[in-house]
This record gives sequence, C-alpha cells and structure tokens, in this order.
Amino acid sequence: MKNKIKIFFIILMLTTLSMAQSSVIIPIEEWTVVKETVLALDSSLTECTDLNKLYESRITEFQGEITSLRYVNLLVDSIIVEKNLQLDKKQQQVKIMKREVKKKKLEIWLWRGAVVVMLIIGLFTS
Repeated sequence: MKNKIKIFFIILMLTTLSMAQSSVIIPIEEWTVVKETVLALDSSLTECTDLNKLYESRITEFQGEITSLRYVNLLVDSIIVEKNLQLDKKQQQVKIMKREVKKKKLEIWLWRGAVVVMLIIGLFTS
C-alpha cells in the first residue's frame, strides 16, 4: 500500500512538472533585449579570454626578461671581479716600475758622481 502511495505521488509530481513546462509568450522587444544581453556577455567573455591569453604571453615574456637580466647581472659581476683583479695587478706593476725607476735614477747619479770624482782626480793628478 505504501508503495502505491509513493508511486501515486511520484506520478502526480511528474504530471505537474510536465504541465508546468508550457511555453511562455513574451514580447519581441524583451526577447531582443535578452538576446542582445546574451550576445554582449558572450563577446565580453571572448574578450576576457583574449585578454587572459595576452596577459599570459606578457607574463612569459616578462619572466624571460627577468631571466636575461639575472644572467646579465652575473656576467657584470664577474666582469667587475676580473677588472678589480686586473687593477690590483696593474697597481703592483706600477709599484715595481716606480721602484726600478728609483734604482735607475740612483744608479745614474752614482755614475755621474763617479765620473765627476774621476774628473777631479784626473785634474789633480795631472
């Protein structure tokens, strides 16, 4: 008996649902507005999808630029380190050259002094 009541209510609900799906008459102006709204929403969705693709491509390009900048930064750092080493070696070379120039100047003055002493000795001995 309970099953028959359940079946009856189910049939009753299905028949009311089928009768409730009758067509509704709406004016053509409202249908046009609804149609235009749906088309506008669809075109907006398409534009959003296109903008999203452009955004993704910009992000990819930006990430590539960041990677390139990091690589360039590493290169610049290594160049700076090498340049500093070169400057240190140059300063060492300049110090060595200055020391050698001082030695040569001293040697020249010693030779000049020796020549003067020889000239003086030569004048007094003759």
